[in-house]
Amino acid sequence: MGFAADTPTKKFGKAAEVKFGCPEMESFKVIESVSATSSFQTNQMLKNEVGISVGQVVGDPKLEATITGCSDNAPFDLGAQESIALYVGDIVGQGGNAGASGGNAKDRELLIVSVKQDNSNEDFMKFEVTGEFYHNVSLGESKDLKRGDDDH
Repeated sequence: MGFAADTPTKKFGKAAEVKFGCPEMESFKVIESVSATSSFQTNQMLKNEVGISVGQVVGDPKLEATITGCSDNAPFDLGAQESIALYVGDIVGQGGNAGASGGNAKDRELLIVSVKQDNSNEDFMKFEVTGEFYHNVSLGESKDLKRGDDDH
């Protein structure tokens, strides 16, 4: 909302070094929470003849984010693309470490895959939006698919 409080809130001690609150987005009036998970789509174990795990294959990294907040209408349509700054999107294990981004958030272009509305007679109208980002998928390329033979 971007308004200045008459009496500002202050962070002291170690709390002064830690991020507090949620980023603002024009699509929501107020954002209550942002949750992001970076994971692998592929996670297969190789087992020997007696069932002991002796190897593992991980790959196809993805990032899922859920944004919850208040608005006067749905903040996004399904299939929309939204850019959001997140800290957990880096692929680790390629010569880097968990802090490879230098502590900076990176903008990720999420594809909105779910929009949930929650109304109550004791609260404001809330929306929960879920988006996905795949490192190997370009959202800049798309094609309509209506029937199976459209792609032949």
